[in-house]
This record gives sequence, C-alpha cells and structure tokens, in this order.
Amino acid sequence: ETKIFEPQERSELARAAGFVLAYESGRKAPKYARLSAEKFQVIADWWHYAILNLIQTRGFRSDPKWIADRLGLDPRVVEDALFRLKELRLVREEGGRLRRTEERLTTSDDRIDLALQRGNLGLIQLAGRRLKTVSIDRRDVTSFVMAVNPARLPAAKTAIRRFQDEHTAILEGDEIDFREAEII
Repeated sequence: ETKIFEPQERSELARAAGFVLAYESGRKAPKYARLSAEKFQVIADWWHYAILNLIQTRGFRSDPKWIADRLGLDPRVVEDALFRLKELRLVREEGGRLRRTEERLTTSDDRIDLALQRGNLGLIQLAGRRLKTVSIDRRDVTSFVMAVNPARLPAAKTAIRRFQDEHTAILEGDEIDFREAEII
C-alpha cells in the first residue's frame, strides 16, 4: 500500500532518517496550503503557477499584457488564468494590485491523476523549449540514468521532496527581481 505524505510529514520522515533540513538552521519550515484535486484540475497548466510566483517579484505589474510578455503567452491566456486564480481565491486584487492569498501550494503525491499528469507534462515541455532559449548560466537541467531498487523508491521520493523544501528555502528571498529570475 502506498502512503501519501503531507510536506510536514515528509520533513519529519527525513529528520527521523537522519537528514538535517536547511530551514532547521534558523529558517522557518515552509507552510503549504493543500490544493484540492478539483481546484488543481482547473489550474493544472504551468502558467497559473508562473503567474502566482511572478506576482511576488519586485517590479511586477498587474497588467495581463505585461504578464503575457514576461511569460511568453498570449494575453488572453493570462486573462483567463487570472480569472480562474481569482475565482479559486488564490489571487485577490488589492488597490489595483494582484496579491497571492497563499504563500505555497501543494497537491496530493503518489496518486494517478490526469490533471497532475497534464501539469507535469506541460512543465516538461516548457523546460524543453527553454533549453533552446535560456542561456546556460541562467538554468540547470540535470539528469542521469541508473538501475533502481524498487523497494527504495519511497525513501528516494522522501529525499527528493526534502530537497525541494531545502531548495525553496535557499532560493526564495523577501523580494525577487523579475529581471534576475528565470521561470522554468
């Protein structure tokens, strides 16, 4: 039987396995808001999360055309995405400026879900396109092939998710300048 772990549980498992988490050295543990499968189906495409992260950058403009130019999207796609994000209460407008309502989002892990598959495939395709357009000093794509012991996959997934939390703690700052952050 596959056990599904929340981000906090993953951290506890990592700690129990002897890992030291980056945010335990004075940083706060990241908090995640669980995105229901129903909500995720509505915003599974990568640009919804790119918009949510772009909103947090210094110099952000709440203008759909500006967002579209920044992300390489059609302005209508951005307008539709903003509508959905507002309807799901993940974004609100405050004095003409867009604000996120949740700092971080998570979905269910280790479940077969067509929306998650669509979202992951979209990110893989985006990464493939960006390999051709983003300079090597502004990206890192790493892969390797190896033989795997299937019994160790749960431990590997726990380690990967722990790394994601640590990676986020390292790279996120109080303010991110959109000119210095590449969204991939």
